Amino acid sequence: MTDSDDDFQLSAEAKKALDEFLAEQKQVEGADVITENWQLSQFWYTDETSQKLAQECVVAAIACKSDDTYLPQIACVSCPSVMEKLVELPVSHNCEIYI
Repeated sequence: MTDSDDDFQLSAEAKKALDEFLAEQKQVEGADVITENWQLSQFWYTDETSQKLAQECVVAAIACKSDDTYLPQIACVSCPSVMEKLVELPVSHNCEIYI
C-alpha cells in the first residue's frame, strides 16, 4: 500500500487556519507589503535553542563591556522565548534586558 495526498486530512481547525492564512496571502499578493517568513519565525525555537541563544547573548554582552560604569545591555526584538530564558539565567542579573 502506498500513501498518497488523499490519505491525509487536516482537522477542521487546521483547515480553517490554513484557509485564513492563504486568504491573507492572496490579499497582500502584488501589494508593496513586507510579509513574515514563517520558516524564520522564532517560535520554532526549541527550549534548548532559546537557552543557548540566551547564554550567548549574556556572554557577548559581558565581553563587550569596557568598564564598570554601566551594566551590559541586551535588547530582545521579536524573540520572547529568548527573553524568557534570559530572565531565568542567574548571570543575566548582571545585564539590563529590554524587550
